[in-house]
Amino acid sequence: MLFAWTCTRLTSQVPCFSGSELSSSSAVVTIPSSSLVVTSGDSYVFSVTSTKGSRSATATVTISTSALPLPAVSIQPVPAFVTVDSRVVLRGAAEQTGTLITI
Repeated sequence: MLFAWTCTRLTSQVPCFSGSELSSSSAVVTIPSSSLVVTSGDSYVFSVTSTKGSRSATATVTISTSALPLPAVSIQPVPAFVTVDSRVVLRGAAEQTGTLITI
């Protein structure tokens, strides 16, 4: 099975990268954050096409960027023992961190 990756910036339709960040033919691609040119409010359109023989399928996702601070998120501990008939309820909290992180 072969995989072909692409990425374009939504507003300008230009490639996201100038290098070989998406040259992998693997099902998973890891992109260092330093490779992205981030502008608040911009979006990236990532696509992957999987090919096997004469068949192919494509999946696409749009990722938007923001310069807003990300909150610190936590989930309270869950019970160590759960029965089949019980219901697990996750309770969480979010706090403003004050640190600007751009994704």
